[in-house]
Amino acid sequence: MKKVLFSKKLDDKNIQRRDYLLNKFKKYVNLDSCDLLDIGCGNGRFATLFGSKIKSYTGIEPDEEYLKIAKETTPKDAKAEYFKGRAEKILLSKKFDVIFYGFSWHFIQDFDKAIKEAKRLLKKDGIIVIYEPSRETKKWANSKLTRGSEDFDEEMYNLKLLDLEKGRMNISKLSKHGFVIVEEEIDKGESPNLWIAKL
Repeated sequence: MKKVLFSKKLDDKNIQRRDYLLNKFKKYVNLDSCDLLDIGCGNGRFATLFGSKIKSYTGIEPDEEYLKIAKETTPKDAKAEYFKGRAEKILLSKKFDVIFYGFSWHFIQDFDKAIKEAKRLLKKDGIIVIYEPSRETKKWANSKLTRGSEDFDEEMYNLKLLDLEKGRMNISKLSKHGFVIVEEEIDKGESPNLWIAKL
């Protein structure tokens, strides 16, 4: 199956997304000394967007093909490292200021395990940032999810909505593990939903 490649171009949309997220991060952490872990990094979109603006970027991804693409296409100034892994099992011991789920939270299979891993890897005063697609999204990176496209797949689309709802319902598990939601921006049309949590 052909991989869905997320745009890494520094176009207006990605610059706006990058600046929005970096402004959120810097309310809680110093960007110049920020070590960021991107869980479910795909083809490395956020390494390209964040990498030159923070101290270090580490991407975790279970799919080897995505990891290969990410390594081959990420600019050197992004200071990016990539490792195979999944949210529930991350073979790292380094601590991070920001643990970021960029459109990946809804793919998690075991939220309790994933949150325990995030907690283990989070620096004192660090943040978890969950950035998820809106149910109202009209144009998806995968054309099979975009109504009106030639290859629109109704079943796949409905499964995506179910996954998004499952992810959203499991945001509440953060509090079970001692986290507090300090910021949320949700249900704003097509804009992605955002949650920021701290211990």
